[in-house]
Amino acid sequence: MQANAVGCIAAGLLAIGLSLCAAEVSEADVRREDDLYRLHVVARIDASLSAVWKVLTDFHDLGRLHYSVKESTYLGRTPEGADRVRIRMHPCVLFFCVDVTQIVEFHAVAERRLVADFDRRASHFEFGRLQWRLARTPSAATDLVFDAELVPAFWIPPLLGPWILKSALRKTATEIIMNLNRLSRSRSQ
Repeated sequence: MQANAVGCIAAGLLAIGLSLCAAEVSEADVRREDDLYRLHVVARIDASLSAVWKVLTDFHDLGRLHYSVKESTYLGRTPEGADRVRIRMHPCVLFFCVDVTQIVEFHAVAERRLVADFDRRASHFEFGRLQWRLARTPSAATDLVFDAELVPAFWIPPLLGPWILKSALRKTATEIIMNLNRLSRSRSQ
């Protein structure tokens, strides 16, 4: 199921009520409204804001965040100043695996906000927008708020499909949040 591909980029920061390697998720929500999936998570990463930012914006090596990302290729800047990245993935859900290539434009705002828009012409989604907001904490950790809106362009079986999609996003997100925390901590030291 291609839905796990979004999890690799976007829901990368979604986990349900877990405390992982000193990363804490205090709030998480996945909702479905017809074809639109809305994701929201609030987490604390045990690393500096600068270190978290560097890991999130290392577009040449997004594979470090999740094993299903096989390649990330920086394509350059758009005239509007966005970083355009091609991401090749091989996600698996249950026993079904697929090769997926996404083109994503990342818009960065002062190491505090990162917005990613999917290029519909080169995506498995009718619409995709991801947003990470970062804030320093008094303890030198980083508070992270992640929101996503996704409309898949592929068929999802009506009965189990939405549940499988949500489960795949949660599993992928848990792995990504652990890796984000680990990689950011190593940059902070």
